[in-house]
Amino acid sequence: EPRDIFKDWLFVGLALSRRTCLSCVFAVIAIGILLGSNIHMRHHYPRDLSWMLMPVKQLCLARRKESFLAHNTAPVKLALALTEDLPQACVQSLFVAIYGGSSTQVLFIALSCMKILACVVLRGMVLENEDRYGEAFEAEEFYYRVQYSILSVVLPNSPWTLQSQSKLADALYHQGRHLEEVSHREAVAAICTKSDDLKSSLSARSRLAHTLSKLDQHVRAVELLEQVVKECGHRDSPDALWFQDNLAMALSRVGKHEEALQLKRKVVQTRCEEFEPNHPHTLWSQSSLAKTLTDVGSYAEALAVAEKLVKASQETMGANHPDTLWAQDNLAITLDHLGRHDEALDLKKEVLKRRKIYFGPKHKFTLWSTGSVADTLLAMGEVDEALKLRRREVKDRQKIHGIIFADTIEAQLKLATLLMAMGHKDEAIEVQNKVVKLSREAFGPNNPDTLRVERSFAEITSPGPTQEIWSFFSPKHLGCGAHGAHRGDV
Repeated sequence: EPRDIFKDWLFVGLALSRRTCLSCVFAVIAIGILLGSNIHMRHHYPRDLSWMLMPVKQLCLARRKESFLAHNTAPVKLALALTEDLPQACVQSLFVAIYGGSSTQVLFIALSCMKILACVVLRGMVLENEDRYGEAFEAEEFYYRVQYSILSVVLPNSPWTLQSQSKLADALYHQGRHLEEVSHREAVAAICTKSDDLKSSLSARSRLAHTLSKLDQHVRAVELLEQVVKECGHRDSPDALWFQDNLAMALSRVGKHEEALQLKRKVVQTRCEEFEPNHPHTLWSQSSLAKTLTDVGSYAEALAVAEKLVKASQETMGANHPDTLWAQDNLAITLDHLGRHDEALDLKKEVLKRRKIYFGPKHKFTLWSTGSVADTLLAMGEVDEALKLRRREVKDRQKIHGIIFADTIEAQLKLATLLMAMGHKDEAIEVQNKVVKLSREAFGPNNPDTLRVERSFAEITSPGPTQEIWSFFSPKHLGCGAHGAHRGDV
């Protein structure tokens, strides 16, 4: 920042003016800090650096409007505080202590530390208040990762450390990084299970099961949740209802829709008796119920529940809240099943637009919306436009998660299916061979996940009538990933 740089170079001049070996060392250290900070900023934050150093550019080019707190807790501010402000304050304070000068220089150390603390602690909360959820999740992950790293060294067996690790797993979940998340979930569950705290143990295992479902390990998730529900004595307690709701979702994913529907109706009824109609717990249960109603083919009832849920979510949480957007997504899926594709497409495009703004174009929610819009375009016969969106989704997912991540595999499977249906067999087989090869290398040739990937691709790339391939794009298959990708806070 221009004023700080000017002050730092004044200090270099002051140190050199003393004409002693020690003062020259101070000057060299100060210059080294400036150069090191400059290299770091040019490498990691070139746009922000040029923006701060060029006032004319600030006047000529419009940037996104930010609040005072959002601007001053940005990552670039944290980088400046760590690489320049704090080191320079320490060097200059030491110089003053040796050669004399104003003792207030020490206050700059405190000021730099306060800036660092504000950037780390407040960033996530500030961004969430501004509906910038994608950046907020990244900021939360950074905060809890720093917190957990410190606590695991200072207080390795403390409950605070365990809570910090659980919060880190939550932050990774919101970014779709389930492979990283599951290791933390398993560690937390193992520690809680060994303790005498039954409530923490049940909660940790329920969260682990939810993450396993995201990694397509549905059978293991069901077994874990059944055990949790069995051990939880109070069937109508808030925690027990969460466990039952999660079990119902897991049962749906393994095809036990009727059993899941029965359990979800019970949970919704109990929550409606205990909470207000617009309470977040009630809304979540209704969202889960609407999904299962769609799974069993009760589209009219699912539509009524979904429309009511969207209205209540908008009133309670706001139009841009992640849960409101998921409610609209699920409503669009139901409209697809009812053949009302024009309405579904308009709603999905609106959700995609909002997610690009509030989560960013590469966030997992945004990528999922891209694929969902492609599904509806296919149902409307807009094949070329759907193929373009599907290619974009696969490309972005490969960059972020890699080729063999569960969501990426599903997207590539849909792309290969569409390519086969359009007659691009060679390209479809190329996609298949790449995914199968990497799955074998990552999991082993006889691993169940590898075998499942091979079977899925074999179904669509084997010779058969074109109409059989196009059956993958019937309303029955539309939106299956939608509900499975539901945010699902536990």
